[in-house]
Amino acid sequence: MRKIERFIVYGVVIVLFCVAIPFDLKITQGLFQPGNGFGKILEIIGEIPLFTVGAFGAILIALHHPKPSREVDWTLTLFFFIAAIAVAAYAGYHTQKLIARNFMPGMSTMYKVLFIGLIAVICFGVGLFCALLVDKKQDHQGFTLGVYLLATIGLSVLLMQGLKMVWLRPRYRTLDALYQSGQILEIADFWLPFYRPQFFTAFSSYGVGGKYGFTQEGINKSMGILGVTKWSKEEFYSFPSGHTMNTIVCLSLLGLPNAIPALREKKRFGEIFRYCMYAYAAVIAFSRILCGAHNATDVLAGYLFGLALFDFGYTFFYKGFLLKRFNAETPYIKAYER
Repeated sequence: MRKIERFIVYGVVIVLFCVAIPFDLKITQGLFQPGNGFGKILEIIGEIPLFTVGAFGAILIALHHPKPSREVDWTLTLFFFIAAIAVAAYAGYHTQKLIARNFMPGMSTMYKVLFIGLIAVICFGVGLFCALLVDKKQDHQGFTLGVYLLATIGLSVLLMQGLKMVWLRPRYRTLDALYQSGQILEIADFWLPFYRPQFFTAFSSYGVGGKYGFTQEGINKSMGILGVTKWSKEEFYSFPSGHTMNTIVCLSLLGLPNAIPALREKKRFGEIFRYCMYAYAAVIAFSRILCGAHNATDVLAGYLFGLALFDFGYTFFYKGFLLKRFNAETPYIKAYER
């Protein structure tokens, strides 16, 4: 990112976040459209790019890792191919659950297997295709890019899930379902601003027999409205928006020209890709408010966290540390020369 670009992008997101704080509930209420097909579709496909990038990173390591011995070669290759398959399979499982929730409640086992397999094949196939574009002369670069992608995605997921578990902020659509089922009288009484985290144990207050006095019948009705089969903490993972955060983190693919020679000739690849990802992440963020999965501050925080994580990782870890190893006589480089 150029300095002026960094200043503009961070500045816009931070200003929007500050402006949204006092109007957070009103913005979320005004945009909430539970039956909106656009929001439902983007909820389903929104995180598929992240899983595909994860599978791509694992395959890169499997194909281009250092090979000091045959045993190390086969062990690492097998391990990271299995890891890529596992990421693709989880993508299928996760996406299947969202399809069932939004369009096919009570989905049969046959359709579950079909959707899991289809999405898994797509994620793994795209990842493998992209990894095969890196030839043997680019082993160093391919391996390094794979390490960077997995490290960035892993840290993004850990940070996002950790914050969600600490904050336990109710999703707006969850409060709306509780209101419709008669469990609460006013949404505003239970809606929480982002600066009031509930911490780990607060979920028990929303269960049957908790301090709010919810009934099993009412909870079951709420779950039916939400399209879920289990009343869980997932309905209180509002802050920050994982879809938004994980989408902007896919900017990590800016490292592709270092590993794929053909892209080095595309002088404007990085610029065009960045702008497209900024826009796509903004669309994903908007869709998350539409379907009530997040509040305005949730998506803006997710955008900011994801952007900062990408920026720090790409600038200091990838370009400042990993790529510099190519120019040094280290055991890492010599392992390729044996």
